[in-house]
Amino acid sequence: MPGEARGQFKRWLSRPPRPHGAILVDRRVSFLEVFYDLAYVAVIGQASHRLAQHITVRGAVEFAIIFGLIWFAWINGSLYVELHGSEDGRTRNVVFAQMGILAPLAVFTADAAGRDGTAFSVVYSAFLLFMTWLWYTVRGQDADRPEFLAVTGRYVVAMGVSAA
Repeated sequence: MPGEARGQFKRWLSRPPRPHGAILVDRRVSFLEVFYDLAYVAVIGQASHRLAQHITVRGAVEFAIIFGLIWFAWINGSLYVELHGSEDGRTRNVVFAQMGILAPLAVFTADAAGRDGTAFSVVYSAFLLFMTWLWYTVRGQDADRPEFLAVTGRYVVAMGVSAA
């Protein structure tokens, strides 16, 4: 019995991502996804704090650029979980890893257009590299699904280029 439980736990923890086209009927947003969204609230709050201190045209442009990057990261992470996540340990670990990268991103977002720009860029690139790896793991499942292979391949290349 203990060996069987260990095997179930191992499968729960290391299950591959849900393949393209595998739709979960009656899927609901999990508490973990709401927690993930709150991490982005913290990052956006830091960007907004900077804008509140620099209410100028330049400050608004800087905020728009930083907000655009944050929005792209949120869409990327949320889309991955929506399309390829499951109620398993792997998905939970993936979401917590993303939030682990978002914590230092929040620290450097307040002055991303100033002295913390390099640190913000490094952390943001780490996030993009992590997401590229996640999308690449999905692409590996698409070998027998040519209709998804090209789309995922282009996405992985675009992510890799933007992270570099």
